[in-house]
Amino acid sequence: MAEAAGIMIAIIAAWLALSMLMSQLQGWPALMRRFPEIGEQPVAHLNVQWVGAIRYQGGTLNAAAGPSGLRLSQWPIIAPFDRPVTVPWSEIYPQRVGNRARLSLGMTQATVSVPAAQWEALADKIVDWPRYRP
Repeated sequence: MAEAAGIMIAIIAAWLALSMLMSQLQGWPALMRRFPEIGEQPVAHLNVQWVGAIRYQGGTLNAAAGPSGLRLSQWPIIAPFDRPVTVPWSEIYPQRVGNRARLSLGMTQATVSVPAAQWEALADKIVDWPRYRP
């Protein structure tokens, strides 16, 4: 019984360490410090493919566009220490890379990649400013 408990504790410790490492690789702590969540109603959702070097699948990362900016949140089971953030539109710098739009988020190292067509449609709908066209 004690051996099973030790294995369970080791698994939980490894999961926590891995989630903290992934958070650091994505630049999430810098985003949380700089861009607190605003909590407004989204008007559109984005299919985020990458955050930094981490690929997301199956909706584990949620991205929603609101009047003030882009809200990013992760499943709590995947990232238990990462709170949602809202990056203001004025702090998003898009660049087209193939069929994706890479969005640099403020002066942090964090980037988000989304399908370019989806970003362009959103940029036309939400923020009709020329610099948001990758």
